[in-house]
Amino acid sequence: MIRKTKTVLTTADIHNIFSRHFSNNEVEYVLKVSPPSDVQLLSYEENMMHTELFFHSLCEQETTIAIPKIINTDISRKLIPFDYFIMEKLHGTPLDKIADISFEQRKIIFIQLADSL
Repeated sequence: MIRKTKTVLTTADIHNIFSRHFSNNEVEYVLKVSPPSDVQLLSYEENMMHTELFFHSLCEQETTIAIPKIINTDISRKLIPFDYFIMEKLHGTPLDKIADISFEQRKIIFIQLADSL
């Protein structure tokens, strides 16, 4: 039997993000869904998912940064009236969620990130 669990990771200002885990598989997936086309957005928010997918591809091709594998994407809005993509979930803690990190540790992380570009 396949057991599924779904977790809402965040409802960001622009996208809704969900996590899905299938018990027969070690991989956890993330579904990112854009808002409907009739929602008014700020100009820099328009087509943000297109931009994110472009930079994901660029990072994958041009850097050594660990990024999740994109499993599926549809920005045509033909299947559903939203842009979406599914990717593997990276495990860990986002840097902005680590409260007890020093300025020096943060600086080292940013230097390592810059070096990987």
